[in-house]
Amino acid sequence: MTNKPGTHFGKKVDCSDGYKFDSEKEHQFYHSYIKHCGYKFEVHPTFKLLYKFEVGGSNMGGTTYTPDFIVYDLGEMKHVYDVKTSVSPKGTENAAKNKFKRFAFQNNMPVEVVVPRAHDFKMTILGLTKKFEPQIFTNVDYDIHDYIGQ
Repeated sequence: MTNKPGTHFGKKVDCSDGYKFDSEKEHQFYHSYIKHCGYKFEVHPTFKLLYKFEVGGSNMGGTTYTPDFIVYDLGEMKHVYDVKTSVSPKGTENAAKNKFKRFAFQNNMPVEVVVPRAHDFKMTILGLTKKFEPQIFTNVDYDIHDYIGQ
């Protein structure tokens, strides 16, 4: 079975550290850049973006977003990572891009779309009104605000 363009989901990947990843790319990113980064981190935390609400006499379901990784520095979010197969906007479904925007609005923190490669990773931020060229990093020791402003 083939996946839709822009998706990388298939068989879940069990990690020896007890995590279950959605893809081998996610697993690779964890071992290469998150596990030994020196910062506190979370794997697959869930954030409520919209609570259940009433419409007429019925309820409309809420919406959550679960980033792949969040890295913290001194208790503050340093990076919110979502691993994809491409940094192109076409490589991410509109529903995910909308969740990225809502998350950024509620947390004043952008979601960084990352693509792990052999010796580095490529990162972009989707949905910005100014052009943002993908950046290449070899570790998580950068401040995203140096690229997007405060």
